[in-house]
Amino acid sequence: QATHPYNGDKLKVYTCDGSSSQQWTYDHLVGSATFGSPGSTTFCMDLTDGSLSDNTPVQIWDCDRYGGYKNQRWNARKVISNAGAFLMV
Repeated sequence: QATHPYNGDKLKVYTCDGSSSQQWTYDHLVGSATFGSPGSTTFCMDLTDGSLSDNTPVQIWDCDRYGGYKNQRWNARKVISNAGAFLMV
């Protein structure tokens, strides 16, 4: 992820290193995944163009404050492995 994120920046699969670019907050009431720690950003995990097609890239985009962006709603579960705990979205 870029040092200074912008709308439309695509997410990458990368080895976990605990850096700030890999930190997300999940709101289980709304179903949104927000980039960074609570209150540190206004970017959410967003499905590019709202497409449900296979291989559609996931990006960051301004969070929807009103709950209408279905492309920013995710189901998540916690997974524990030898490497630690992960949020699978």
